[in-house]
Amino acid sequence: MGCPMKHQHHHHAQVEKPSVTEIPVQTDLKIVWIISIVVGLLTLVLALLHYKYPWLKYDLLHLKQMFRAIRRYTQKVRRNEFIIDTFELTVTKHPEKIFIIYNDIHYSYYEVNQKANQVARAALQIGVKKGDTVGIMLYNEPAFIWLFFGLQKIGVTVAYINVFLRSKSLAHCVEVSQSNFLIIGDDADLDSAIEDIGESLSDTEVFSISEYESDQRKSFKRIMDEQSTDDFPKECRADVTKNDICQLIFTSGTTGLPKAAIISQDKALKGSVVCSTFNLGPNDVFYETLPLYHSAAGELALFNVIDTGSTMVLRRKFSARCFLADCRKYNVTVIHYIGELCRYLMAAPVTPEDRDHRIRVAFGNGLRSDVWRDFQERFNIPHVAEFYGATEAPVGLINICNQLGSIGRTSPLLKKIFKIEFLRYDHETREPVRNKINNSCIIAKPGEVGLLVVKIHKSVKFEGYRGNKSDNQKKLLKNVFDEGDLYFDSGDLFRIDDNYFLYFRDRMGDTFRWKGENVSTSEVTEVLNTLDFIQDSNVYGVEIPGCEGKAGMAALTLKEGQVLTQDQIKTLHRQCSNELASYARPKFIRVQKQMSLTSTFKQRKIELIDEGFDPKKTEEPLYYYNPIHEQYDGLTDEVFSDIVSGVYRL
Repeated sequence: MGCPMKHQHHHHAQVEKPSVTEIPVQTDLKIVWIISIVVGLLTLVLALLHYKYPWLKYDLLHLKQMFRAIRRYTQKVRRNEFIIDTFELTVTKHPEKIFIIYNDIHYSYYEVNQKANQVARAALQIGVKKGDTVGIMLYNEPAFIWLFFGLQKIGVTVAYINVFLRSKSLAHCVEVSQSNFLIIGDDADLDSAIEDIGESLSDTEVFSISEYESDQRKSFKRIMDEQSTDDFPKECRADVTKNDICQLIFTSGTTGLPKAAIISQDKALKGSVVCSTFNLGPNDVFYETLPLYHSAAGELALFNVIDTGSTMVLRRKFSARCFLADCRKYNVTVIHYIGELCRYLMAAPVTPEDRDHRIRVAFGNGLRSDVWRDFQERFNIPHVAEFYGATEAPVGLINICNQLGSIGRTSPLLKKIFKIEFLRYDHETREPVRNKINNSCIIAKPGEVGLLVVKIHKSVKFEGYRGNKSDNQKKLLKNVFDEGDLYFDSGDLFRIDDNYFLYFRDRMGDTFRWKGENVSTSEVTEVLNTLDFIQDSNVYGVEIPGCEGKAGMAALTLKEGQVLTQDQIKTLHRQCSNELASYARPKFIRVQKQMSLTSTFKQRKIELIDEGFDPKKTEEPLYYYNPIHEQYDGLTDEVFSDIVSGVYRL
């Protein structure tokens, strides 16, 4: 009896066991089935989206990195943080971390903060107070940085004065900035520059970081060295608001006298998170050769370095010879460029060490497409983060997707989030094209060139320039789409491709009209720069009496050791004939020993335009296009007179 019972019990257990495990198996199969359907549907939706919107994948990558930066900025706003707070927080987190390397001297965050504390106390001692503006005029050196942060500790506006300004331009900048005080570097040329405009500085007290004093200036360093290095009390800046002016940064002056662009505390904070888009972090070493008195270095680079606690290798000025050697020596991971710097590096002889470095990102602007690919390949730089952002512009653009030649992107989706637009532009009227029915502006389509405009609203403001209010009005467009709306006019033209990537095309002032056609200076420049004997070219339009529009003229600099030969002149003509429309071909050529550049390596055009093609105004060789012989011939005084009088027509 026992065995059957045992067997029965065992049999019963085997029957019941499946009933316990079967339900979960069925449930698992059902879940897998549901998940498979959902995944299938999602795959189908994504495939359809990719088919209909192939550009969407770029938007998602772009948004991912942009939201990283926006989140970082939002956190700072919630903490009621300003740029000086960012610096002090980093000092607290990483006091012994190296902040600046300059001439092989290492300065920790703690040491720079100590210097800044001394600056703040010295500034109070000489009479600086809230509401004042202090100008600083220094070459690249650590003192520039601790002067800036020290002055921020007491809540005053800091005006960056270009060290290369002289005479009228320098006096203009000091006056427009309304600087109550001016602190200059320990350099003889700066002393001379200040001495030359002494009469214009009656309302400005001048100091130097030199220990020595003169009739023109007192020693700020002596006063500073006497001060305590203890933490400076935050109460001294307690009433600073996000709308207060952090900096005044002057535009480069490619067209006339510089203008003082206003950088508010809020805008400075926004600038400090830009490099989040390419994941700048505390382990990065940022190589800076650009001048700190411009926004690229003195705002974007400096503020992003302190935001992330990374290290800045600072040089007094750019040197093509030392560039890569420095990058190897200091294990640089991020380089900061202006397009012309890349051209200078490319002009250096190729060496096996060109790819021997740790650079992961090149961050900057103005890299021409004719240099970009070769630069990236020769030096093995994984990511070029090209950005666009005029000093005074309320927003910027950046190439997150590593797209060759692009400065960022726009798309129907991105436009919903970031209120920027690109308008069709009439080169003849120099105005956006408007709809004849309702007078609203017309949006540029993919494949077209459009004028960048930015909608002004509560969270996006145009802070303008200090001084002449008419300069502010010139940068604003009204009634763009609706009655009463207001947009910032960038003055810059961009091409939009089919995937909504943006490519800088021209500054409006860099486009001229000839023979009823629009000539793009950048297009002509790129064609000329492909010639192996040309180092660089600067293209602009010059007026000829009795002719409508402007004739194209190119100022060329030749590669080292080159002299323009007859064969090269023929090659130049052949290149222009093959690559450019007849109206775009330069009518005049000027050969310069050295390209005329601003301190940020932007080409100067105003002086060249003023001198035109008059042989009496320059000793540099001039050539004109001779349509009879179909070649470039030497431009003499006699030929000049014939062209101006209309005897000889181009």
